[in-house]
Amino acid sequence: MPPEIFISCPFTTLCQDHLDEIIDMGLNVEIGLNCGALHSTDRSKFKEVAERLAREGSKALIHAPFTDLSLGAADPLVREAVLERQCQALEVAGLMGAAKMVLHTGFDRRHYWGMEAAWISRAADSLIKLASKADEYSVELVLENVFEADWRIHDALFRAVGDANMGFCYDIGHHKVFSKTPQEEWLRNMGNRLSHCHLHDNHGRHDDHIAIGAGTLDFEGLFQWLASRKREGMTLTIEAHRREDVRPSLDKLYRLIDKYGL
Repeated sequence: MPPEIFISCPFTTLCQDHLDEIIDMGLNVEIGLNCGALHSTDRSKFKEVAERLAREGSKALIHAPFTDLSLGAADPLVREAVLERQCQALEVAGLMGAAKMVLHTGFDRRHYWGMEAAWISRAADSLIKLASKADEYSVELVLENVFEADWRIHDALFRAVGDANMGFCYDIGHHKVFSKTPQEEWLRNMGNRLSHCHLHDNHGRHDDHIAIGAGTLDFEGLFQWLASRKREGMTLTIEAHRREDVRPSLDKLYRLIDKYGL
């Protein structure tokens, strides 16, 4: 079965500008939540959108909020706030019938250099609590690479949480800009947890989120790898930030899927 394709869109923007268009195009949507949406939106509005998507045959995934939210924050009061915010996002994921919720770890080596082990221990404790909550909503947590220089932080977290329902989200754009480790090494070491991919392009200097094929990223290598290790339930999200980049990204993605027989 080919991977399911989603289009990334923040919740507020989705409601104000793009819900009808996404439904008319027959697309699924990865809904981005931020603190503003979670803080000010009545749960009935989330339910209304969920019912509209379901009625029209469009599926939803959730991208959890991430600004200022570190799973391994040193301050226990901050970690408590992080858990509370992510549990709110999980509640929305449950309302949306989302199969997956994408999480950033919040790790940044500039902040936690020399304190990695302590950060991992705290973050693993946070993740175990979130995974237990996610099970209540039948949601798989997927950890995305952002500022991590290599795959070892994720590997340590996955080892620490054991058999919790948790996968890996490979963001090809973040890898290009922030990682110091080859793509193939990430895939080789995280492949057994790979559940979801974020697809957008850049030129290697900034996290531009431009159309697939408009930059210098190795999509051919990624899709060749995916084709050699087909996984049931794989999902792909286009994360181009401009509306005019969505259609070219879809066209390129369909060609890659056909070329590699996914």
